[in-house]
Amino acid sequence: MSSEQPAHHHEHGGDKNKKVTQDSWNDGAQEYNDMALATATSVKCVEFTLAFMKKVKPYSFNAGSGLKVLEFGCGPGRVILGLSELVSEGVGVDLAPNMISIFQSAIESKGLSSTYRGQVLQKPDASELPKAYYDLVLSPFVLHHLPEPLPVLERLVDAVLPGGHLILAELVDVHVGEEEMAEKGVHGWLDEGKIDGLLEGLKFHNLKKVEAEHATATAEGESLSLLLYVIERVAV
Repeated sequence: MSSEQPAHHHEHGGDKNKKVTQDSWNDGAQEYNDMALATATSVKCVEFTLAFMKKVKPYSFNAGSGLKVLEFGCGPGRVILGLSELVSEGVGVDLAPNMISIFQSAIESKGLSSTYRGQVLQKPDASELPKAYYDLVLSPFVLHHLPEPLPVLERLVDAVLPGGHLILAELVDVHVGEEEMAEKGVHGWLDEGKIDGLLEGLKFHNLKKVEAEHATATAEGESLSLLLYVIERVAV
């Protein structure tokens, strides 16, 4: 199995590294958008999210009853755009302006400008997110690029309305050496147990692990194993 992630990811900790990461993603934005395996991982995220939301909030698929949704580290926005049938307000944020440009072009081509918008982040730490605003927050393939994922995870949870959900997607069972991990901007892979540990370390007491599911994305003879992990901010 090979890791089809680009050289760096949308989010990365540390001001010193931010410019390098941002430039790398700007340079490789179109290449990433055209990458078949990256598209396949997005499709798996969309399929899982739609199935989960149909179980917990089936009304959100009704006209006029959609959800406010955020994708943190959205890249070209394939995941959040794939959820259009349940979105009343969709916001995708990313450090890389070229990624947001691709996302905005897709929004316009699909006629979704009244529902969706992209935003370039100025900081990689999620501090620009509003508090208790979104019904659903998505963070696909971001946390393993952060040297300290706990503070960012805390802010992602804080952006979720009580009764809402945070869905994380992470790569698992990836076998690459330390040098390749450094090239890809990976600080450490997060399996289910490690995310469990992060959840226990959050300051919030009204959080519940709802679901954790493994999936495999395959394209052009290559595959990646994914973990999809759902946290509920329980209404109290």
